Amino acid sequence: MKNRFSLSNRRPGGLIICYKDEISKYVRLIENESNFVMWINISSQNTKLDDDVILGSVYIPPENTRYSSSDSFREIENDILEYSSRYKYVCLAGDFNSRTSIDLDHVSSEHNDFDDILIESSIFEENSLHIPDNLTCPTTRENMDKTKNNYGNLLLDLCRYTGVYIVNGRIGDNITGKLTSKNAATVDYFLATPDLLNIISNSDVLHFSNLFSDAHCPLDISININTTTCTCNACNPRTDIQPKKEQIKKWNLAKADEFNEYLDLAKIETIDNALDLLTDDHVNLNNINDTVKNIGDIFVNAAKHTFGTYNPKKSDKRTYNAQKEKSNKPWFDNECRQKRKKRGALKDYTDYVNPKKIKELKTKAKKNIKRP
Repeated sequence: MKNRFSLSNRRPGGLIICYKDEISKYVRLIENESNFVMWINISSQNTKLDDDVILGSVYIPPENTRYSSSDSFREIENDILEYSSRYKYVCLAGDFNSRTSIDLDHVSSEHNDFDDILIESSIFEENSLHIPDNLTCPTTRENMDKTKNNYGNLLLDLCRYTGVYIVNGRIGDNITGKLTSKNAATVDYFLATPDLLNIISNSDVLHFSNLFSDAHCPLDISININTTTCTCNACNPRTDIQPKKEQIKKWNLAKADEFNEYLDLAKIETIDNALDLLTDDHVNLNNINDTVKNIGDIFVNAAKHTFGTYNPKKSDKRTYNAQKEKSNKPWFDNECRQKRKKRGALKDYTDYVNPKKIKELKTKAKKNIKRP
């Protein structure tokens, strides 16, 4: 958990990432300075992918409030640029308080603002600012929320500069771009680099539940980790793949009362009594895990009886062509690649930095990426 103590005089909450205890040895917290994003590293030894997965949990306070900050997007952008230069699979999820309509989240090749900078564009084998040739999802996206705000523009700029894509409205059950907040707006997003985007098998916006939020619907993302396999010595081919287990049918509001009737009151009372007997001296990880599991079982059993279950049909696996390793040229190496990204990050930041200073930085960045 990361608290944002500095944003107000009281504790305003913070960011949290939850994961199962069984994978805890594969998860590592990444220390960073921003109060608006929390990062973890999920080891490829667990996923069996050919690289670690970097996941960020995001909360950006609404614009025009006492908690808003003009630095939020820039801080997150800097983190993305750093991590995407070292890892293939980078993603972020959370409440960006950004309304983006259906505007492009990438630079259209028909309107390339960087042609005057890339003197010999043919020498560059890849350009993260443009749509990769092996992208397997639609280049455009849908969104039921047709409104756009200033934070929406900043989020779109962040995507264009860093090469990440908005998953909402592109893949699976959320191909329509469902609303995520109060059935009125889309402000919660899942962003991913192209390599990760290509192995996402489904995305969805789940039904609202006040158990988890006061206004927001959960985002559900499925990643096909078996599409790309790790070739490193530390990882062995997976032999423990199990058939899909039966799934519980989706929540039906019309059956809410019936669901309540199936809640096992005796088990709830048992859990309540056990919690009353616990003291600070006797609380440990096993107590917490057992209690969480028991509470979860009560809800799962009630849901099975109320809504029923089904066996998922076997779906066709999506093909994925692994991106070629980025090769260096005598005139264009990794250092130059990062300078080019930083140059893009300077574009359109005149609201926050003196325009004269921006011009000087752009000129310097342009010189740094010219072929000698």
